Amino acid sequence: MMNVVVCIKQIEQTYARTGMDPAYHFLTPEDHILRVNPYDEAALEIALKIKEHVPETRIILVTLGKIIAEAELKRCLALGGEAIFQIDTTETLDSQAKAKLLAAAAAQLRADLILCGKESMDRQNGQVGAFMARHLECPFISAIVDLEYFAEDHCVKATRICGRGVREKIQCRLPAVLSADMGAFAYRVPKYADIEKANAAPIQPAIGLSEPFETMLSVSKIMPPLPRTKKTLAPDSRLPASQRIQQLLTGSKIEKKGQILEGNSEVLVEGIISYLSEHGFIEA
Repeated sequence: MMNVVVCIKQIEQTYARTGMDPAYHFLTPEDHILRVNPYDEAALEIALKIKEHVPETRIILVTLGKIIAEAELKRCLALGGEAIFQIDTTETLDSQAKAKLLAAAAAQLRADLILCGKESMDRQNGQVGAFMARHLECPFISAIVDLEYFAEDHCVKATRICGRGVREKIQCRLPAVLSADMGAFAYRVPKYADIEKANAAPIQPAIGLSEPFETMLSVSKIMPPLPRTKKTLAPDSRLPASQRIQQLLTGSKIEKKGQILEGNSEVLVEGIISYLSEHGFIEA
């Protein structure tokens, strides 16, 4: 029997802003939905594919933090999981501490394969999987979209995305930690009988785990997004080549007109007032 641990993160996703109060950033409770991380759903789908070829595979779900999306966790359990374990913590943890707790749970459950999402939709730092592999001292493969298991060698061959459409196959022995990317999956819908069975199953506590209060990482600076480049329209193909080149160099075919004011302070002030009154900004 092979034990596969799938790390499932619960997130609160904002899809609209229908509020009227700017103090609450125009948000209302109805603007949020509670769900599991889509990348973790992709990791679960990969585990279910392995179970199709190796029926004795045991899939265990592990979630960290308080339960906020119980219905979605039970839906994941109904798809083919054996049990759900919760690491209950109220601490604000960094990626290193989260990975330490999840790695301890995976070791306690004697996991042969640990699957998680490439990143979470709320934080998007993509560090937990690598930190888990470091704590467990096992191989790590990121951004996989397909996985094959070879029981005779107790190893897996993963297909991962390298960017720009490039993919590569990597083989490694188990135990290992793999993070999943969202591929072209046909996500499953659980049967009604499985949903009823999952709803009756309890969420079990992960016993014997100590919370790491020592913070090894700290955010020193949060930088805003880089400004977007100004879109330059293509020149009119009906214009002569010289005008098209001039339009590309100037960025526009509209001539920008201006006036340079020179003189002392009184002359500058009179020029500014005259300009504002001519263009209707102030009354003469």
